[in-house]
Amino acid sequence: MATSLKTIEKGVSTIVEVDNGIINLLFPVKRRNTTEYIEYDTATVEGVLPEYNSFRNSANVVQKDGWDVVRVAPANFNESITQEAIDAFERQFGQSEEGNGTIDSKTMSILTQLGKLRLRSEVMKKKITYEALTKFKIEKGFVDKNGNVQDIVFGVPTENRKIVSTTWDDANATPLDDIKNQAKVLKVPPTYCIMNDTTYDYFEGNAQVLTANKDDGTRRNFVPNEKVVSGKDLYLAGKIIYRGLILDVYVEKGTYEDKNGVTQKFLPDGEVILASPKGEFHYGGIPKIANDKPVVLAKEFDVSKVLQQDPPMLKYIYKSAPLPVLKNGNAFGSLQVL
Repeated sequence: MATSLKTIEKGVSTIVEVDNGIINLLFPVKRRNTTEYIEYDTATVEGVLPEYNSFRNSANVVQKDGWDVVRVAPANFNESITQEAIDAFERQFGQSEEGNGTIDSKTMSILTQLGKLRLRSEVMKKKITYEALTKFKIEKGFVDKNGNVQDIVFGVPTENRKIVSTTWDDANATPLDDIKNQAKVLKVPPTYCIMNDTTYDYFEGNAQVLTANKDDGTRRNFVPNEKVVSGKDLYLAGKIIYRGLILDVYVEKGTYEDKNGVTQKFLPDGEVILASPKGEFHYGGIPKIANDKPVVLAKEFDVSKVLQQDPPMLKYIYKSAPLPVLKNGNAFGSLQVL
């Protein structure tokens, strides 16, 4: 008996693990849309330069009650694998069925190969999330009404991103002042500061960070978290308590392999994020054929099986259309320090 797509989909969702803690931290609202197009409102930001507010003069925005309403179709992660490739992988098991109570080799082959497609999708989802949080845009992030792929540029004030001239490994660097001064720029006070492990190494070893801010030495400007949970890509490293500034500091140490097989960091060296949990995560509706009729599904991802006519080929298709949204641009800022 053939394994149902619903069973396969459930299996694929459990065998692939990517630490998307950044999404849970800063994008508490999750929305699954019933259409391919996503509409979201963003607070009107005055005095924003065009490169940080490209939607304002585009056909993808309408004004409603003083809000910019953006309408985009997020780029669809649409990958497939042929039944032939799945069968070839199955033969590597060397048997048609495993022991009693375990999964058969054909289903295992399907799950493994579709799991690889889902893994690429989850990695890309995390990558574009960090791109949005550091540069306030996603390159080639949406499809316009003419079918052209364009950048999504969020309405974040230009001053919310700053390049710091002195790197934090310099003896004269003052990372706490850098963070405090940038935090003051944000109209929505940040609650979190996120950096990668290399940047954190420079930050945590800096003299200003190590200095106690009480004359009796009872409290440091940065209080390390003594109960760090091991094994996580994103973890709470400690708390900044400095001249009225209070921020939880998180460290992202996750990596991925790019299309050339080169290991890259999700959060690049020297990028520091300041933010409050004001983001939303949207999933665009997934188009498919069900009972010989076109439908649009409101879900995180979908697995379909289709027969291609010319040349004849049976394929499994994995689809997902994720989109992080910086709904209130005043709640997000970033520093580049390396």
